[in-house]
Amino acid sequence: MKQYRALLEERKDLWEKIKFKTEQGMFTIDELRSEIQKHKQICLSDPQKLSISFGSERELYGCLSSAYLRMEFALRVKIENSNTTIVVLEGVPERHADYEEIFPATFFLRPYQPSCPYLTRKGSSYRVACNANHRFAVWLLENGHRLNERAPGLFREMLRTLAEENGENLINNINKLLSFLHKLPGGSFDVPKSLYLEGKDLC
Repeated sequence: MKQYRALLEERKDLWEKIKFKTEQGMFTIDELRSEIQKHKQICLSDPQKLSISFGSERELYGCLSSAYLRMEFALRVKIENSNTTIVVLEGVPERHADYEEIFPATFFLRPYQPSCPYLTRKGSSYRVACNANHRFAVWLLENGHRLNERAPGLFREMLRTLAEENGENLINNINKLLSFLHKLPGGSFDVPKSLYLEGKDLC
């Protein structure tokens, strides 16, 4: 996210080109702010998929809009069988330097329903974010900076798997990566068995 935030701060002219597709219609930045002040929250109708925000086909304005939302608003992910989206709320945005350095803007968001048990959707075509409160996400957020420094290939493969793989492939890939980390000499990373994913972790 860091590079998109820097670009937004340097190029204010880009703000005029950013549009947000919501359930109430298409809005500019100013219009979105006005709608949120009125209604306190608004749902995006077609948030950028993780596979786009992370992969090689990244779309500039989609990434800029995600970065802007992370910078300016409180965001939540609503993970449901019939609908998965990002909810933009009036409130204080969460800002963490380590997060912005290594993660795409909306890769991990707190869940709209606090008790949500899912990490993310089974199908990558419906995946717009991962639940930041899920046990695996909590671990990855806590260890991401160190992983990126000491095992950058493994770290990037974890993100790629979360963004692009489906169902059993996602579960198997993440578990294999955790198993590999667990076996590294010197106990470099604490990888408890409870971290390993199961089918019930996906919606």
